[in-house]
Amino acid sequence: MLLRRPVAGRRGPGLLGSVARTAVVAGTATAAAGTVHRWSERRKAEVAREQAAQQAVHDQQQLAQPPAQLDAEQPQPAVSPAPPDGRRQQPMASPAAAPVSGAVAPTSAAVDLMSQLKQLADLKASGVLTDAEFSAAKAKLLGT
Repeated sequence: MLLRRPVAGRRGPGLLGSVARTAVVAGTATAAAGTVHRWSERRKAEVAREQAAQQAVHDQQQLAQPPAQLDAEQPQPAVSPAPPDGRRQQPMASPAAAPVSGAVAPTSAAVDLMSQLKQLADLKASGVLTDAEFSAAKAKLLGT
């Protein structure tokens, strides 16, 4: 009689089962990583919106202050005392007001206005300000 070899049962899931388990683990890890990434991106966007809103509030506060500061920054022309014969003299130009080699240097008020307009444009581009809010703030800045 022929002796039969006993059939040994498999001990593991086999090749197909191992591949399936690996696919499930990899898919779960990818889904978890995607969730973490989306959460992180939302948090970054939220922080950026908060900072932009705080910057807008700060800019609005600064927009309310410049008229008083502009008056204080503009120098008054110097007037020499009247001559004894009673004639009026023209105001003397201050040396700082004289143009240097034909080039006109921008004043701090002009630079400040430009930077404020740039900030408004950046806020509008980032979506913090609507078109109407941007137009209103720009008109207020330009005095129109």
